[in-house]
Amino acid sequence: MIKAILFDWHGVLDKVLLEGLFRILSRYTKVTIKELKNELGDAARQFALGNFTDGEFWVYIRDKTSSTPEQITELKEYINSVIPNKELWEFLKVLKKTYKLAIFSDCPLSKAKKIRENFDLGVFDEVFFSAEVHLDKKMAEFYQLVIKTLKIKNEEALLIDDSPKNIAFASALGLSVHHFTDTNRFKKEIYLSSN
Repeated sequence: MIKAILFDWHGVLDKVLLEGLFRILSRYTKVTIKELKNELGDAARQFALGNFTDGEFWVYIRDKTSSTPEQITELKEYINSVIPNKELWEFLKVLKKTYKLAIFSDCPLSKAKKIRENFDLGVFDEVFFSAEVHLDKKMAEFYQLVIKTLKIKNEEALLIDDSPKNIAFASALGLSVHHFTDTNRFKKEIYLSSN
């Protein structure tokens, strides 16, 4: 039986995606998104883990891509922006009556700080941002931190994520999963599973 729902931030609660950052960079550099991910993916991961400061990360991106200061500013503004999934945020109030709720996100410190400063996260029992704990969704320890903090078992957690890789990893750890594509589909599935 599901006792807690873990929500990814990017692509679920927020419509801003890391993919969009690579899309903007691709437009500037004329390098494919796949090539950029291969070249910059590890740096982006280290940024989300909190192992790169904001300044170090953007200097690295500037140097690797020969981006102008104006381009770096646009990239920063994009990745630190938030476009809330308003329909899902409204639905959280309904879910809160039955489940523990948590944010469980790979998120750099600068974005996590902006979220905490600008959004009421009171509906969530716990908030886990990767950069704050130096763990990410590629690490079983991150999931175990959430499970232990919420005082539940793996099989009592439902991960809502837009990444097939994250879904597969969480499922292999014994968590229930929902590959998020849109709010209506999620609402239908959660109602079906609770009846």
